[in-house]
Amino acid sequence: MYRKFTSLKQHHQLLFSFIIMSGMISLWRGIWGLLDMYLLPSNPSLSFIFSFLIGIFVISATHYTVDKLV
Repeated sequence: MYRKFTSLKQHHQLLFSFIIMSGMISLWRGIWGLLDMYLLPSNPSLSFIFSFLIGIFVISATHYTVDKLV
């Protein structure tokens, strides 16, 4: 099964690129919508600042982890 999937992936790279791109955009849109609904919905300015700080923290934490692994 894995070989068949790998072979299909190699022959249809453009199709797989669109599938992956669609999945990533959908994930981003879903997270964005949930943050709009649940992360301080009555105060958009504070919600944006808080989201920004969470993003900076996640990027910093993963950068440190990736540097340590590589």
